[in-house]
Amino acid sequence: LGICFGIVFLTPITGVIIGAALHLSIRLIAVLRLRYRPKLNLAAWHSPDVQHTLRLIGPRIIGLLAIQASLWTFNAIGSTLAEGSVAIFNWARNFQSLPVSFIGITIATVLFPVLADHFAAAQPDKLYDRAKQALLIIIGLSVPAMMVMIGISQPLIGLLLGGESFTTTAIHNTAITLIVMSLAIPLESIQHILARLYYAQHNTKYPALITVIGAGVNLLVCWWAAQQFGVFGLAVGFVMMTGVIDGLLFWPLRYHLMTKTIIRLALIFFLICLRLVLGLGWWKRTTIKDWLTPKVDVPEAVTYEAVESQKTLKNSENTGIAENAEKNTEDAEEEIIIPAELNLSVPFTSQAPFTNWDAVHEETCEEASILMAARFLQGRGIADATDAE
Repeated sequence: LGICFGIVFLTPITGVIIGAALHLSIRLIAVLRLRYRPKLNLAAWHSPDVQHTLRLIGPRIIGLLAIQASLWTFNAIGSTLAEGSVAIFNWARNFQSLPVSFIGITIATVLFPVLADHFAAAQPDKLYDRAKQALLIIIGLSVPAMMVMIGISQPLIGLLLGGESFTTTAIHNTAITLIVMSLAIPLESIQHILARLYYAQHNTKYPALITVIGAGVNLLVCWWAAQQFGVFGLAVGFVMMTGVIDGLLFWPLRYHLMTKTIIRLALIFFLICLRLVLGLGWWKRTTIKDWLTPKVDVPEAVTYEAVESQKTLKNSENTGIAENAEKNTEDAEEEIIIPAELNLSVPFTSQAPFTNWDAVHEETCEEASILMAARFLQGRGIADATDAE
């Protein structure tokens, strides 16, 4: 509310300050109800509990830095892509994080004190039973949330973000990015429970190590996938990072958390992801085919203006030769060399730029060809799908 108030009536920075103050006030009210009065006690720094807490904080800080490094990766690589890629990714991330906040973070936050109490009471069976119950609830809620988010991505983005500056192409790209990122809704929600299960057992080193590994995976996958899929590659890197972190966190706990119900739900989630991946592969089948097809060297593409200038140069040379034919007959018999290959930089568009294969677009192949030829003759390109449409 503070941020919204600041943006509308004041300035964004003022809104951030107001929002932070409101967050602090809520926590101060809870502290005052506990009748807690802070006081300076230097001797407390030598307490075993304080020393143990400080040892736990260090790895956690490293994990937070790794998370921040992943965010820098998205912005750094996204800034090298097409204009607006960072904004598209951030908007998709904001929508994707909503169900994670409502389901994964909420349940994990409420459950963490319970897990810590069971560990302090030396009750490992109850500790893992509670964790298994939470995992079942999170999977049961987050998988349907993922499916709903995938289904409403296009109309949701169009309704909330569509406008003059947010074009149809931007809506389409944001929706596709959100669909890919939605695969991480169950994964990221589960991650909050798994991480807190380690924290409840006073283990912050292993989650920090896994987070650093995940940041490295994210960097490599984003760097490669962004070159192939553009902004969608950032979403692929995010999903891969989340999956790797989940797998490495779950593996040491598999004997304590594995149940038949969890296996079934995980299988359902895997089949859904497989279906979506196959659909994405079919959608990008041309790009995938390009990977598998050996690269062939072709001549440098030339524009219509370059072709016309060459013809003009040839004509002027031939005219000069004709005028001086009596002086030098050998020059008049100049051999005309026809190139073996010629690559014209003709802009391309599909007859259905937005893959809308309705009755109209199924019959517009000739119009698409005329548009490409006309733009070539005019020396203009086709900016995007909206321009082609």
